[in-house]
Amino acid sequence: MVKGEFIVKRNYKNPKDTICQCFLKLPIVENCRPYSEGQSDCDLMIRFKAGKEKRIRVEILEHAYPKHVSIALERFRQYPSEAYNLIFAPFISEEAAQLCRQKQVGYIDEAGNMEIMFDTTYICIKGNPNRAPESRRTGGLFRTSATTSALVLRKLLEDTNRAWKLKYLSQEVGCSIGLVSRVKNTLCDQMWAEMTEEGLKITDSEGLLKAWSREYQLQPGISCYTLDSIPAFEKRLSELEDKYGIRSYLTGFAGGVRYAPVVRYNKIHVMIEAEDFEKFIQYSGCKRVDSGANVIILEASKDKTADARIRNDNTIVSPVQAYLDCMQLKGRGEELAEAIYSKEIRK
Repeated sequence: MVKGEFIVKRNYKNPKDTICQCFLKLPIVENCRPYSEGQSDCDLMIRFKAGKEKRIRVEILEHAYPKHVSIALERFRQYPSEAYNLIFAPFISEEAAQLCRQKQVGYIDEAGNMEIMFDTTYICIKGNPNRAPESRRTGGLFRTSATTSALVLRKLLEDTNRAWKLKYLSQEVGCSIGLVSRVKNTLCDQMWAEMTEEGLKITDSEGLLKAWSREYQLQPGISCYTLDSIPAFEKRLSELEDKYGIRSYLTGFAGGVRYAPVVRYNKIHVMIEAEDFEKFIQYSGCKRVDSGANVIILEASKDKTADARIRNDNTIVSPVQAYLDCMQLKGRGEELAEAIYSKEIRK
C-alpha cells in the first residue's frame, strides 16, 4: 500500500509517457519504459528496486465508462498474455474500477490514482484530484440544473420493466429527442440501461440511483418548529391545501415511511412552492427557528414533484425522490432509502 499524493501532467499525445510518470513516482519503482508501439494498447516493462521486473499490457481508453471498460476486458480475455493487464483512462469511476477488480485487472487514471495487484505486489493510490471534465464521468446527467434530464430518468424509473421508444419518451417528458438520445447514450455507456428491440430499458436501477445519490444534495431549506404532534401537523397539511390552495409534498422520513414503514421519525421534510413559503408558515402555525427544528420546508420544483402520490390524505414525492432525499439524511436514512428501493422501484 502506497500512501501520498502526486499529480501527473496530462499527455494526450503520448499516453505511454503519462503511464510511466505514474509508475516512476512510486518509491518502489526503479525504471519504467515502453518497448512496443501501438495506437490502441501498449506494453511496458517495469523494474522494481528489489530487482524484480514485470511486463504490463495496457489498454488506453479515451473514456472509461463501464461499457468501454467491459469491451477492453473482453479484449484482454480474447488475447491472453503472460503480462499483467492494465487499463489507463483520463478518469475511472468507481463502477469501472469495480469491473477491473472483478477481472483482476489494474487501472490508472491521469491524476495518478491506481489500483494494481499482481504476484505479491499491491499498489493502491486514491484521492488525487482528477481534473477530467465532469462530462467525462456521467455526461452531466445529475447536474442540479439538468432538470429535464432528471425528468427523463424519473420517467424511466417509474417502471423499470418497461422499454421506451425514444420518440415516445421525449413526447411523454416534453423534451427534444436529441436530449433523450444524449441521456440514453450516458445510461448505456454506464451500463445502467440498454437499447433493445422494444426500446430503452433500465437494467441496473440500483447502480443508477446510487450514482445519482452520490451527486445529489438535499437543499438546506427553512428550519421551523411546530407545537403540534407529527400526526396532527401532517393532517394540517392536507387542510391547508383544501382551504388555501397551498400544495405540499412530504419527503424525507415523512414521505419515505409511506412507502416502507421501517423507521420512526420526529422531523418532517415538506416541499412547498417558493411563492407559498410565507403563507405556509403563517397558516400552518410554524415558527422559524435557528435550532431544534422539527419541520424543514424545502422548495418544490417540477422535476422533484413529478410522479407525486397520495397516501393517507397527504401528497408525497415519488419513490425516486424519497430515495434521493432519504439517502442524504443522517440516522437511518440510508436504511429507509434501501427499503423504498426494494419495495417500490426494483420490481
